[in-house]
Amino acid sequence: MINRVIGHRPLSDEGNRDSFTKVFCRLSVVDNLVMLGQDQIVIPLECQADVLRQLHQGHPGLERATRLAKQTVWWPTILQDIRDTIKRCEPCQEYKPRQQAEPLCPFPRPDRPGHSLCMDAFSWGGREHLVTVDRYSGIFQVIECGTGVNSKDCIKALNKWSESHGYPVHITSGRGRQLTSTEFGEWLSDKGIEHHVTSAYHPSSNGRAESAVKTAKNLLKKSGAKSCTDEVFIEAMLAHRVTPDRSGLSPAQLHFGRQIRTKLPAPTRFYNRIHDDRMDQAGHWKDRRMVSKKRCFDKHARPLDRLPPGVRVRIRHPQTSTWRLYGTISSIRPNGRSYNVQLDGGGETLRNRVDICPLSNQAQPRAAHVPEPPAGP
Repeated sequence: MINRVIGHRPLSDEGNRDSFTKVFCRLSVVDNLVMLGQDQIVIPLECQADVLRQLHQGHPGLERATRLAKQTVWWPTILQDIRDTIKRCEPCQEYKPRQQAEPLCPFPRPDRPGHSLCMDAFSWGGREHLVTVDRYSGIFQVIECGTGVNSKDCIKALNKWSESHGYPVHITSGRGRQLTSTEFGEWLSDKGIEHHVTSAYHPSSNGRAESAVKTAKNLLKKSGAKSCTDEVFIEAMLAHRVTPDRSGLSPAQLHFGRQIRTKLPAPTRFYNRIHDDRMDQAGHWKDRRMVSKKRCFDKHARPLDRLPPGVRVRIRHPQTSTWRLYGTISSIRPNGRSYNVQLDGGGETLRNRVDICPLSNQAQPRAAHVPEPPAGP
């Protein structure tokens, strides 16, 4: 190769001709080394594996390793070889950062109050609480469940809601055991309620409930209440329900079509029924706001490849944030974002696509299975 570069004769070797044709005019010999340009040493095939190990010595990512290579060494397939090296590196795969978010996929806005509910649980003052929130209006209720939440508590919460608002058509919740139990499922089936279960450890898939939990905690904290049954908390809840949001209407107006009475002095017209056109205006405003929110969110998101059943995958551990769980995709949910994964150590989990990635053919688990912690409610 050195003689041909010095003599400006293209490489005739069949294995190298195609690879070096495009860069042959940039090759030179310096101190008996073949150089590409002024910075990169051309590495022969028998030395490439050792150079790759040196490039990956500090476990840099693809971009950093590529930048280092562009300043030091070159051979025709170096970029692909760096990618393959990183894919085969177990520590790099286990401790890699979380995948970039996918484009926002919001639920369609319900056409009326009481149609769709969301449920979630939270802890306060050493006690567990259940939040039930209406997706259309944002009105929510909080009940105390003691030291733990079970199926009877979930049924109690929905019965309490239904006394005033009727049975919903659709409910969205996490996949805690109490929400996926046979008892709770039979109760929902008896009432003709559809149940959508969100992916484990993916709070944004139940965003309305997460927002209600945040509001409930703020009301408990700022009101100084020790329990959701304290009068100060009830008054804070009423005040929240009559306070308009940026659409100009309050949760009470969106839910009941009028304001509800609190201790705040107000003229009689304050309680007048809201006309349908004003409700439509508020709905259109919320739709435009969601479109704007999606546009901003999607600037930093990208779709991920869909994974068919049978693919071996890594799963992000929810507590350590490492990719040390392994499994096989068994089925895909209709939304295309959630996957049922059969874990190597037994059991099945429902996870969002951002929390699973295909297992490289070269990478193999180096440690025993690490059990996944149970999903919360």
